[in-house]
Amino acid sequence: MLNQYTDLERRLWAITDNMRSSFTGIEFQNYVFGLITYKFLSDKLEYYLKDVKHNDTEAIESYREELGYYIEPDLLFNNILNVAKDGNPIIEKLTEAFYQIMEGVPGSNNSHVTDLFEEVNLNSSKLGRTVADKNRFIFSIMSHLEYIDFNYGENQEELNNAFDFLFDKFLSYAGKNDAEVYTPKKISALIAKLVTIDKDKIKSVYDPTAGSSSLLLNVGKEANVNSYYGQELNPSNYNLSRMNMLIHNINYKNFNIVQGDSLSSPAHLDKRFEVIVSQPPFAFRWFAEDSFLLDPRFSIYGKLAPKSKANYAFVQHMIYHLDDEGTMAVVLPHGVLFRGAAERTIRKYLVNKNYLDAVIGLPAGVFYSTNIPTCILIFKKRRTTEDVLFIDASKCYERLNRRQNTLTDEHIQKIVETYANREEIEKFSYKASINEIKENEFNLNIPRYVDTFEEEDTIDLKVIYDKHEELSKELIEVDKNIEKCCKELGIENPVLKKIK
Repeated sequence: MLNQYTDLERRLWAITDNMRSSFTGIEFQNYVFGLITYKFLSDKLEYYLKDVKHNDTEAIESYREELGYYIEPDLLFNNILNVAKDGNPIIEKLTEAFYQIMEGVPGSNNSHVTDLFEEVNLNSSKLGRTVADKNRFIFSIMSHLEYIDFNYGENQEELNNAFDFLFDKFLSYAGKNDAEVYTPKKISALIAKLVTIDKDKIKSVYDPTAGSSSLLLNVGKEANVNSYYGQELNPSNYNLSRMNMLIHNINYKNFNIVQGDSLSSPAHLDKRFEVIVSQPPFAFRWFAEDSFLLDPRFSIYGKLAPKSKANYAFVQHMIYHLDDEGTMAVVLPHGVLFRGAAERTIRKYLVNKNYLDAVIGLPAGVFYSTNIPTCILIFKKRRTTEDVLFIDASKCYERLNRRQNTLTDEHIQKIVETYANREEIEKFSYKASINEIKENEFNLNIPRYVDTFEEEDTIDLKVIYDKHEELSKELIEVDKNIEKCCKELGIENPVLKKIK
């Protein structure tokens, strides 16, 4: 219901009403988040420069170095909006403002802003047939944004929550393909809590399929993260990932999000991470060429993941990057638990090395892109136990709508506490020894370990017959009373009339 949202959330979602019918999911994302990011960065710069004179070059360069970007005063959001209010065109000025932000800091690699607004095509025919039409359309969106006070520096948590809300709302609108790289916020929150148990500070967190960076940022909500790393293949989502970092006020020196395929062109091979989180695309195809058997990420397994199912290729990649004392959580389809051939070989290696810490089965319908059964696998390289905790959370859900389920806070708490305590709960969780898994030939299918069978109630036909007889007798008495009343009133019996 709309009234459960904050005023900021309502205002942000209202901005999208003019755009949703005209654009595809990805286009919609590009324009909405592009303009919001511009407004946020503009307000942030104004906050920093409020007491700085325009000709104070030293102060300006100092803030440019601190913030990682700069915008000339006449290209700030409010000044461009005033130009539009006077009836003048703004497309060129807005384009110039975007270019100034993307210039970043002289002498730096500027990976945080390079091509950041590349997908925001201000000359697109979708904005209107004429230049005047395009200007009117952009002005209408900026006019909505004018009344949102980002009030930088005073309500960052509220801003973060509002932007997270908008991301999640966008997912309910985006098509399945567009939503492939997103993790719903409740699943993201669960993963973040699982990997930060007993952790207040984290040196580094990494996601090889960063998407919108929601998983990375949720880890930052649970612990103080020093550095964020990620890689994202899709250009639009790569830009969205960096916008999300900037909007959440993560300093550009503390995140490194790179575009590219983390399997074939890994950007962080020299690094190991304390925490790794990921929801790889469920049906991702990869090259799986024999040359990968010489790659240190894959060579020790002796097998490559199938070309049509890169799930275990991502697992191998992440295990390689995991620090010896680190924790890793990855969302995958259930098939990784029991499929044979090369996947069984990889699974056997991981179990024998005692890397696998837990298997958590998730409810159906909790992802935007698929209804297939999914699970969370948790890995640690140095474990003090030689068992694997299986949790069947398939019934931990609340119905959102006809197609979508979600976890509640209570569900999340139950799963996290069960994992943290490595607790066995009847029909919910079970600790399987490594030997037990070996006896099952390294099949990790959850029903093999967690017995959730419920005996069906027996049906007593005699009880049903007796009840039927009782109701039949009561019905005869009702009919007699109706007939009696009708005679007294001098009207036709409606029951008999209906039978005729």
